[in-house]
This record gives sequence, structure tokens and C-alpha cells, in this order.
Amino acid sequence: MTSIFSGDETILVADDEEKIRLSIRGVLKHHGYKVLLASDGAEAVKIYKKNSGKIKLVILDLLMPQLSGKEAMEKLKEINPEVKVILSSGYLRTEMGVEILADQSVKYVEKPFHLQELMYAVRAGLDAVKIKKTKPK
Repeated sequence: MTSIFSGDETILVADDEEKIRLSIRGVLKHHGYKVLLASDGAEAVKIYKKNSGKIKLVILDLLMPQLSGKEAMEKLKEINPEVKVILSSGYLRTEMGVEILADQSVKYVEKPFHLQELMYAVRAGLDAVKIKKTKPK
């Protein structure tokens, strides 16, 4: 299927709810993406370390066992400061959620989300270009 949401990049999805992981995987695969799955933040970090050269985007649930999405994101940034992350949660109003939203570099999708919202966030996250700051000469 070809659409504005299609792609062939590899995406890592970490969510402690199996039903959500499998739903996201199904939609992403339907649009051409390759998908790796993790059931918690610690597993996501392990998978990312092993496949960091292939993974172009990581979708993390905010509240997970082992490592929260925020903690996992911090560890991923230690591995690759340029990692592209989308955080997702139904608990945006937590202190952690408010702190994360203050970081403009982080994309966020609030649960429950429409699949079109997710696909838009995925494409926007993949296409985001970081501008490197340089010192004037």
C-alpha cells in the first residue's frame, strides 16, 4: 500500500500491553515498515543496542515496568544522541508527562490515539531533521 504514511524504515515499538504492541505492529507493517517489539523499557534498550544502525524511530509507552519510557529514552540517547523517539501514554497529566512535553525535541501521541494520528506522528518523527548549531565564523 502506498500512502503519505508509507515507508520502509525499521521502527522499534515498546509497550507493556501486548494488544497495543501487536496493533501498532500490524498498522506499521501494513504501511511497509519493518517492526521490532519490546515488552518494556529495559528490553527496548537491549534491542536498540543490538540494532541501533537499523532502527530509525522508537515508539515508547511512557509508563512501563523495568524502565519507564522516559528512562528508556534517556538510555537510548546515551547510545545515540540523535535517536528519534515518540512517547505515547494515556497518563499525560503525570509530572513525568508534563516534563516530557516541555522538551520540544520529543514527539508525543496521547492514548487512546486514532491510527491515523499515530501514522502521522511516525512519518513526522522519521522525517524530522535536527539542525546542528554552529558557531559563527
